[in-house]
Amino acid sequence: MRLVLLTMLAALLSACAADLPRTVATPWPPLDTALSSPCVLPDAPEVALFDYDSRDDYYQHQVLPALADCAQRKARIVEAWERARIP
Repeated sequence: MRLVLLTMLAALLSACAADLPRTVATPWPPLDTALSSPCVLPDAPEVALFDYDSRDDYYQHQVLPALADCAQRKARIVEAWERARIP
């Protein structure tokens, strides 16, 4: 009985030591720092919130372009991730 167990143990250990194909994960490329910067909305000066026209001008010419830039950067992050993921 002991001989059978020792034989099975030797077979098991020799099978574990065999060269098996290994899967090596490729590292992700570093993300461009311009893409990873946080989205920042410009602070509104008090004059911009005084009346409807100045508030509308502030939103159209400062807030919306900042949000569009943020959305474009985040879309480029997704594109870069997709390119890096597919070999």
